[in-house]
Amino acid sequence: MMRFLVIPTMCMLLFACSEQPAYITPLPQILLTADSISWTEKRPTTLTYIVDSDTVHLNGGTKYRGGSSSKYWKHSYALKLEDAYPLAGLTAAKAFVLNASYIDKTLMRHRFSFDVYRAMHPNNIAPVCRYAELYENRDYRGIYVIMERINAGRMGLKNADGSALWKEPLIFYPEMPESQEADNPHQQKYPDIKKTDYTDDLLALRDFLFSSPDEVFSRDVFKHFDKQSLIDWQLILLLSNNSDGQLKNVYLYREGEDNPYKFALWDYDHSFGRDGDGEYNMLTNVIDENRCIIFARLNALNPDNFNQSMASRYIELRSNGIFDQNALVDLLNGYHKELAPHMDRNAERWPHDADWYHDDHDFEREVATIHEYLDKRIPQLDQRFGYNQ
Repeated sequence: MMRFLVIPTMCMLLFACSEQPAYITPLPQILLTADSISWTEKRPTTLTYIVDSDTVHLNGGTKYRGGSSSKYWKHSYALKLEDAYPLAGLTAAKAFVLNASYIDKTLMRHRFSFDVYRAMHPNNIAPVCRYAELYENRDYRGIYVIMERINAGRMGLKNADGSALWKEPLIFYPEMPESQEADNPHQQKYPDIKKTDYTDDLLALRDFLFSSPDEVFSRDVFKHFDKQSLIDWQLILLLSNNSDGQLKNVYLYREGEDNPYKFALWDYDHSFGRDGDGEYNMLTNVIDENRCIIFARLNALNPDNFNQSMASRYIELRSNGIFDQNALVDLLNGYHKELAPHMDRNAERWPHDADWYHDDHDFEREVATIHEYLDKRIPQLDQRFGYNQ
C-alpha cells in the first residue's frame, strides 16, 4: 500500500528552488525518479510532489507518450500511481497525463479549449488541467500541463450495460487510415476489447454516416448521436479553428447501449492561430464545416432544424457570456499570470527559436497571437450565426 510522506521544507528542494527568485509564487514541482523511462511500458517510478511548504512521495509507474509529438525533445508522460492522489490540485486519481505541450509556446491552448468546452454545458467532458514544473531524475524538463486522464471511471461509464469509450475512432474518414493498433482499430478504451469487442458497432455507425439514404440519415441521426453534444463539439471546433479535431483529437463514448454517442475533447494545441505542427494561421485557412461527414450531411439535410439549432446555441453562448470575448480574455489573463514568472526558465531549457518552430515568437508574442486571433474570429462567427449585440 502506498504511503504519503509529507515533509515540511523551507526551500522545497535545493536544486528545485535555487534558480527561482524568492518573490515568485512557485508552481507545483513534480520530480520523477526512475532507473529508466520507456516508450513501450510503464517503469517503476518514485514521484516527489512539492507544493507550497509540503513534499509528498508517491509510488507508481511512468512511460513516455505521444504520437506525432514524440519527435520533439520535450516528451510527454503517462503516469499511473499506486493509489489515487490529487496531483497538482486535480481531483484525486491514479492516472494522469503530464503533457509537454512543446509545440504550443503559450502552454495555454489545451487548457483554454477544455475550460471553455466544459463551461458550455455541464455534460461536456474535457480534461481539467493545471501547471507544474517537472524534473526527470533531477533534470529540469520545463513547465508541463498536468491533465486528467479521459477514462471510463472519470466519465462514470462503468455501471451501464453497453457503455463504451473510444479514442480517436476512425469513423469520420472517407477512407479509413491505418490504425495505430491493428487488433483495436478504433482504440476502444472501455470495456477491455479482449472481453467485449464493440468494433462491429462502430463499423455499423460508420456505414450509417457514409451510406445511409438521406431519409434514413435525417430520421435516425439523433438516435445515434446526442444533438447537444454534436452542436457543442462543432462550435468549439469553429471557435478554435482546430481542423485536426474534425476527424480525430476526440473521444467518442456512450452511456449505455441504447444511448446516443457523445464527444469528449482531446488534443487542442493546434488551435487559436496555429495549425498542423505549429504553422502560423491567422485564419488564412478557416475550418471547413463540411470536412467531417456528419456535419456535411447535417448542414445539407438540416434534420430537426439542425442549422437553426446551431445558430440559436451560438447566440445563447454569446449572450450568457461563455463566448464573450472579455470573458475569454479573462481566462487567458489568468493563465498568463500563473505562467509568466516562470517562462524565462522554461525558454532557457526549450528555446523559442528552436528548429522545430516555424518562427521565433517568444511566450509574450505567442500569447498576443491568441488575442489577435480572438479579435478576428469572434466577429466572423457573429456574422456566420447572425448574432447582434
